[in-house]
Formats: sequence, C-alpha cells, structure tokens
Amino acid sequence: MVNAHEIERILRQFEEETEGVKGSCVVYSPQALVLAEASQEFPRDIVQAMSERILSLADQTLASLLKGQYKLKRVLIEEENHNIVLLPINAEYHLVIITTQEETKGLLMLNAKQLLNRIKPLLE
Repeated sequence: MVNAHEIERILRQFEEETEGVKGSCVVYSPQALVLAEASQEFPRDIVQAMSERILSLADQTLASLLKGQYKLKRVLIEEENHNIVLLPINAEYHLVIITTQEETKGLLMLNAKQLLNRIKPLLE
C-alpha cells in the first residue's frame, strides 16, 4: 500500500533543503490525481491536468519520432524565472518539481534524481 504521508514528508524535506524549490508533488498518472504534495502554492487541478498532458505529449512525440524502444527520463520546461521538471517514477506515477532559477540546472537534476530514488521504493 502506498504511504502518501511518508511521501509528503519526503517532499517537504526536499523543499526545505533545496534552494529555489517552490513546490513538488507526486501525481497518479492514470487519473491525473495528486497523491502527495508538500506545498500548496500552485493550483492542484492545473498541476494534475497539465503535468499528465505534457508527459503524454512527450511520450507520443518520442514514439512517433523514434519508432522503437525509448525511455522518457524527464521533461524540463524553462521560463525566464522558473523551471518545471516532470519525471516519470513508474508506469503509474510521476514527480513534478517547480523551482525558481536560483539553482543551476545540473544541481536541480541531481537533487531531483536523488528525490526520485527516495520516493520510488514507496510506490512499488
């Protein structure tokens, strides 16, 4: 059984310890529902629907272009002052991280990968 409270605790800790993170959540992909979130700074319905749609479009694009085996690792949206990172966790869940530009992309990706590694076992 998925322990949403433990995932929320991990997300809160990640947000507190990682410079520039404005929000993070885990979304249940089949129904585009937020399973766990640390902060509630961003509208849940927008994060749910748009993150699922963006990952779906990225997946469709890879399938059309590569016509073979591929594995989507992440989608990064960069804006002048913010980043949005979408990371598939497994076939059913994905991680959304919204940040300012304070942290370098390399460090952001390293921290995101470490967070993913902490959450993934809780969703298996």
